[in-house]
Amino acid sequence: MSQDCIDALVETEDLRVGIVKSVLSEGIDSARDLKKKTGLTIMELREICEYAKVHLPEKVLLYGRKQGLGELIAKGLTLQGIGDHFGFSRERARQVLHQCGLYNLWVEERKKCKEQHDCTSKIHELSELFGSYLSLKLASATWAEGKVVKYFQEHPRTRYDLNKLERLFDAYYSAQSKNQKRSLDELGKAAGFTTTQVSMIFGAVCIKPMHRKLDRHYVSPVRKNLIKKCFELRVPSADVAYLLGEKHHVVGEVFRKMGKRQKQKRYYLPGRATIKYSDASIIYLGQDMGLSIDEIARDLNKKPITIRHVIEKRELIAPRIIDVLRTKYPMIETPYS
Repeated sequence: MSQDCIDALVETEDLRVGIVKSVLSEGIDSARDLKKKTGLTIMELREICEYAKVHLPEKVLLYGRKQGLGELIAKGLTLQGIGDHFGFSRERARQVLHQCGLYNLWVEERKKCKEQHDCTSKIHELSELFGSYLSLKLASATWAEGKVVKYFQEHPRTRYDLNKLERLFDAYYSAQSKNQKRSLDELGKAAGFTTTQVSMIFGAVCIKPMHRKLDRHYVSPVRKNLIKKCFELRVPSADVAYLLGEKHHVVGEVFRKMGKRQKQKRYYLPGRATIKYSDASIIYLGQDMGLSIDEIARDLNKKPITIRHVIEKRELIAPRIIDVLRTKYPMIETPYS
């Protein structure tokens, strides 16, 4: 074949590629639409797209798409992984992706997968380095600091403030050294934890509770009736206790005697965060006093965005708080007493 014939074929091929790209830029709905506007057969379109590496829209299929291919791409599988799934080679997997117009999408998903893997590896590496550093610090630490380190090693993703944890262990050590017995409730109040949280923290670091029994004061029928009125309200018992000024175990005992109560949860905020109704009551008090969001967040040791979400949801959260308070203060109109 002469050079003139070869040049003519190349020019013809480039012209056809230009026609295909021009039609694609105008927008098409399907492979049939592309075939009609270019005047080319499906076989010719396949050859042109492979020759010039033309990327087709996802809705334009010149080949039958393998079932489940999109899911494998979304998982970030390698070409070898895709090939193993369908029973063919790595090179054939690359060809199939090109033919289906999904190769560029696969490249993007693989890039995301690699970045995520690299990020996870770095976090794991930093966690190991920090754990080694804590182990070195443990040799010269106090008893309370040692327990904080041990708890962090068991729960590296904990959201508890390390200073609060140290105060909790300090309170326990101080009581033990003075031969005193303090309940989980008393230890928790010294550091800002609930009884349940203290129990879980002690369990994680193998500390046995002191088993001091709580003082069971007489609960008058009037107080019991106030608590009973809250049985059907959609507020957790801990928040009911706070809003009514009662001990949590007193409210829990009254509720247990009334029967099985549907478990009530905290209010869910955007981003999977939750807020206690007792904290929401304090936030609304601060808002009405004219405090800024940053000031309230600093006082409650919470993120400003959480405070902002609670204020935005006041119309939904405040009525539940008021319903509890009205059992004790019938004329109240604010979500705080």
